[in-house]
Amino acid sequence: MSDSLVRWWRVEVALFVCYLYAVRRGDRYSYRYCADRSILVSAFCVVVLVAGVMLSGQ
Repeated sequence: MSDSLVRWWRVEVALFVCYLYAVRRGDRYSYRYCADRSILVSAFCVVVLVAGVMLSGQ
């Protein structure tokens, strides 16, 4: 059980790093690929969206 959890976490972190580098490069295909396959990237985007809405006061 813990091996599969560690493996899952490593994949999620790798996809998150892939996403950040792809965004920095402007490689739309790569960052969409990473974003579509990662729960961590999706959670990050939701947190950024909520923080932006809260900071804007809406």
